[in-house]
Amino acid sequence: MSTPIPGVADGRAAAPLAVAGSGSDHGVVSEPAASHGRTLEAVFGEGRRPCRTLRVPYRISPLGAHTDHQDGVTCGFATDRGITISFRPGSDRVARVVSDDHQEVAEVPLSTSAAPSQESWTAYVWGVVQALMEDYHLDQGMEAHVVGGLPSGGIGSSAAVQVAVLLALAEINQLRIDPMEGAKLVQRAEQRATGVAVGLLDPVTILHGKDDTLIWIDCRAEQVRLHRAARRAPSCDWYLIDSGVPRRLQETPYNQRVAECGEAGRRLGATSVPPVLRDVTPETYRRGRKDLAPALVRRAEHYFSEVKRVKLGTQAFSRGDLVGFGRLMWASAESLTNNLDCGTPEVRTLLDELRGASGVLGASYAGAGWGGLVQVLAQPDARSAIESAIARYAGLCPGAGAGAAIYEVAMGGVSLEG
Repeated sequence: MSTPIPGVADGRAAAPLAVAGSGSDHGVVSEPAASHGRTLEAVFGEGRRPCRTLRVPYRISPLGAHTDHQDGVTCGFATDRGITISFRPGSDRVARVVSDDHQEVAEVPLSTSAAPSQESWTAYVWGVVQALMEDYHLDQGMEAHVVGGLPSGGIGSSAAVQVAVLLALAEINQLRIDPMEGAKLVQRAEQRATGVAVGLLDPVTILHGKDDTLIWIDCRAEQVRLHRAARRAPSCDWYLIDSGVPRRLQETPYNQRVAECGEAGRRLGATSVPPVLRDVTPETYRRGRKDLAPALVRRAEHYFSEVKRVKLGTQAFSRGDLVGFGRLMWASAESLTNNLDCGTPEVRTLLDELRGASGVLGASYAGAGWGGLVQVLAQPDARSAIESAIARYAGLCPGAGAGAAIYEVAMGGVSLEG
């Protein structure tokens, strides 16, 4: 059974993430979750209280990549696949979290503590605890088990884990947190845990996700608008394709691109600290681009063209023009490749093969680029053509292509399971 969390899955910005009390009325079911409960007890021993289970979605951003870190507008949707966290109150003021993807148990005291290595997954839990303690008092520790639902690499998996830890600690400690405030907290937590200057896209999308809804985000104004799919919109399917190219965002030029966009903004008159392209009007960019270095022109060109694509894309989605929406995805992929240099030879090859697949309306990098997953919008009968494109890709890139895989996803949100 799956039950939406009030005020999170329905996207109401003023509703709390978690409130005092227990039970499904407050966002978390109290029944033990059998499969994850047994794992929790196997790791931490028998508990006096039953565990609770929460599913936190991944996010897809078909348009708007690399605009959030410039305070721009972006868009995305939460998926029906994500992180599952089973948790219960601990016996002391320590957050202990185990993941199927990591051997170590993350143990973080609910007090100010030194940062763990950014190579350790404990850093993600530590980041949430430290960010929470800046604004809230945490009396109760927890024991938790986290399971991922898809391979990482462009779908906000780090943010999903941190949102899961946030929601679990908030419920146990009876905290009331506004979803946008929670998103900013997770943004700070990920920045500290990884050293990557991530924007608001991932946590805002995850915390506002809803079925059949594209989420428009103004990162400077911290505003969200929900765009429902048109009632008469043609059916379509969303896919994620694992390119087989491993990627850790910390090891990519992501921070360099953030700095280059900011430098372009500074040279064009941005006054924010640090400077961002949101401070610059399109007219100022067009007048001043001649004075920028070629690389900075390309970085700025991506930002301004992508902001325009977000506007056109949300309009197309709302009126059911999925063909037009797909064209914008292709244009976004080209800009990410040519203006931000976010591609790898393998992922560019995969996108080329998908472009020729019958029924594929659009495809692009799932997230920041440099490997990982590719997102695909397609007509309902296109799966076999997509699988053929993946097979061709595997033949052209036998190293990475050997690990390629396809996953069908849909729009969803945070939910309870029990």
